Amino acid sequence: MKKDIFLRVNVALIATVLSLTAFSSLVSAQAITAGGDPRKFGSTVELHVMDNGHVKIEGAQIDKIAGSTFYTKIYWGQTSLRITVRTNASTVFTKHYGGTMPLSDVAEGDFISLEGDFYTGSSVLDVTASSVKDWSAQKESDTFTGTISAVTATTPPGFILSRIGQPQVIVMVSPTTQITRGNISSATLAAGDTVLSVIGTFDHLNNTLAADSVKLYQDMSVFAPRNFEGKIVSVSGTSLPVQVVFSTTENGKMKQYTAVIPANASVLNAKRIPASIGRFLVGDSIRIYGAIRETSQMTVDAQIIRNLNL
Repeated sequence: MKKDIFLRVNVALIATVLSLTAFSSLVSAQAITAGGDPRKFGSTVELHVMDNGHVKIEGAQIDKIAGSTFYTKIYWGQTSLRITVRTNASTVFTKHYGGTMPLSDVAEGDFISLEGDFYTGSSVLDVTASSVKDWSAQKESDTFTGTISAVTATTPPGFILSRIGQPQVIVMVSPTTQITRGNISSATLAAGDTVLSVIGTFDHLNNTLAADSVKLYQDMSVFAPRNFEGKIVSVSGTSLPVQVVFSTTENGKMKQYTAVIPANASVLNAKRIPASIGRFLVGDSIRIYGAIRETSQMTVDAQIIRNLNL
């Protein structure tokens, strides 16, 4: 007798659900939900019940979360249906774009789709879910490459990442973001920089990336030994080793380098004859042969220094 009552109750429930499903096909085009429209997040509004009690639901909104149980509603215009969704250790949770997520990341107000089966013994629409997709969860780890088209006026500054044939991405940088240029740490960002990779949490809804790390391309030929020419700004001593600060013009811009002159460096006059560093004065024209340091791009490790005024 109890079994017969159970069957009649569930048959009645399925009939009610099926009638709502038929109704939904008529009004889904103009469905407006109380808490928003799930279609804006990519979901449809659907309810399907198979004859074996398997259930598929699209576009339900979570009203309340109690432990691992969601109390949801699905709306068709002014009509709504309450659905209890039970989850367990076997339930698979995924984000909008397919990434997995824990139960703890699901929030009240989120729109979900799910598959599962009727909870045994219930006389209301009560489903044990085998899978839940959270359409509102649009943040996930991602990696992008491209070129910085502009640096944003934020603190710290972020940037707009241009990608060939794809939409631009707004990259947000925090004080903890690791920025490297080649082999060195760098806090500087400039329009035109090539971004080898930027890794972080991407928000599909707002097209923003909260960056954890940014790797910028560095032309390593910059660090090859070459000649520098300029005028002495200061000399730290009268005998080796010393540091000589000099100014020079590169690509129409004035720059100031610090040349580190070690004890074994060649110190020469204009005729390439050995000279004393003590005779080098502020304002003298000098020529230095050395390499820029990777870790400090305004420092030159000099091998030869010539005073063109001696």
